[in-house]
Amino acid sequence: MSDALILNVRDLHAGYGRVPVLHGIDLSVTEGQIVGVLGHNGMGKTTLLKTLMGIVPATSGRVEFDGVDISDEPAFERSRLGLGYVPQGRGIFPQLSVYDNLRMGVVEHGEDEHEAIDTVLQEFPLLQPLLDRSGGALSGGEQQILALARCLISKPDLVFLDEPTLGLDVIAQSKIREFVKYYNNQHGTTFIITSHYTKDIQEMCERVFVLHKGKSIYDGNFNQLIKNINPDRRLIFEFMDKPDIKFINSLKENFSFTINNKILTANLPEANLQQLLSNLLKSHKANNISFEDLPVDDTLRNFFQNPNKYIQ
Repeated sequence: MSDALILNVRDLHAGYGRVPVLHGIDLSVTEGQIVGVLGHNGMGKTTLLKTLMGIVPATSGRVEFDGVDISDEPAFERSRLGLGYVPQGRGIFPQLSVYDNLRMGVVEHGEDEHEAIDTVLQEFPLLQPLLDRSGGALSGGEQQILALARCLISKPDLVFLDEPTLGLDVIAQSKIREFVKYYNNQHGTTFIITSHYTKDIQEMCERVFVLHKGKSIYDGNFNQLIKNINPDRRLIFEFMDKPDIKFINSLKENFSFTINNKILTANLPEANLQQLLSNLLKSHKANNISFEDLPVDDTLRNFFQNPNKYIQ
């Protein structure tokens, strides 16, 4: 992965009519990165991608792509320069065949039709037996793969994916995630991805950009964000014998935990968990001891309810 900037956004503002949505967005992305954009519904994720693509005009600010100011360029020109966009809901032509959907991606860039389609089918062999089928007759996962193929047929350098796994079953979601990682690794293509699914961000993105009410409130490593929000981990201690109630009650003066039958569960910072475990092992034997990370979805839910509590 290069250190060269492929996208440089400064003080970007955008909205719809008199309704502002984005408020002074700054974002720099280097070549080959996969960046995830997180935020609740209505926080500006889709508007950000559409503005970067030129579909929604910016009201002010600057967008540079590969060192060139494209702030005033229309969407078709940004596409010609090397930006790609797969909208939420796929955006394929349901009445056209798979082959003709792919042709639309070629026509927009004036490339040799047969060579371009043959090349993209090597990346998407699943589409080969479906070329004569109409886009509307495909499954949700197949439609998303078609949308990706139509976008990537022109070999863009930077691709915006808006909710690429939304509405897909678990297997289709996994295939999309695996493909994005594979394609990024093989071709060095940069991706900026929005998603409702935490697993998408965890598995695909090395970096996360968090939007709240149209403003950036975090830009960095996803796992570090989770630690910033909630540094706790979970200890599960299964007693070999019935626990000494008097001893357990004495521990409650310094530690917070619950006991159900012979299983103690505590959610505490790592150092506190180790102290609790050390105290437990001084007087009790365990059938099993395990540590777990807390559910990320719960952590993020708490974060988005009051992000200012965690990020200054």
